[in-house]
Amino acid sequence: MFDYSDQASSISFDKGAIDRGVKVKTIPVTKLKQYLKTMDEAQLRLEVVNLYKMFPAVKEYYSVHINPELGRGLLEKYKNIIEKEFIPIGDSVGLKYKNCRNAIKSFEKVCNDKKLVAKLMFYYAGVGIEFTNDYGDINEQFYSNIVSAYFNAIKYCFENGLDKDYRGEALALMHAGQGIGWGFSDNLRDIYYEYYFEDDEGE
Repeated sequence: MFDYSDQASSISFDKGAIDRGVKVKTIPVTKLKQYLKTMDEAQLRLEVVNLYKMFPAVKEYYSVHINPELGRGLLEKYKNIIEKEFIPIGDSVGLKYKNCRNAIKSFEKVCNDKKLVAKLMFYYAGVGIEFTNDYGDINEQFYSNIVSAYFNAIKYCFENGLDKDYRGEALALMHAGQGIGWGFSDNLRDIYYEYYFEDDEGE
């Protein structure tokens, strides 16, 4: 069963603010546009190059947009982030669902291939289903999060015209989750047929 000031400065800085999710005040887009208008083309190029060098997310964004084939390699990176959350630590699981959700959000921001985004969303749900099949009964929070992951993946597909592409994946995961407690298998089934209502339930 798995259970889940710097004294040299006159400015007061809370080092834990970022970790606690405190929102840092930023300038509006209009101010950014005004700033960019002060630059000529060469300066703008240099600005983008510097951002590319400094920030991994910017590097990933331009890499995938310039060479879409790199998206699959980037997908593996984010799949690994999710998979690591499901690695047991002793007799418990240090699973942080927020890390999985953030991995999907980050990938969606840098990748313009919606099929790959959908693949990552289904991967999260699939890893969760595989995990509970391997390790047995877990807890309500776990099942609630994996059901949400499954629902979000199917919803994303229908919103982006990918429902036919991932119908087989959705069906396979629904079947893989059958027989699991906490109402988990029933929820997966209900979600599947809510969207793919034309399917024969005997399939």
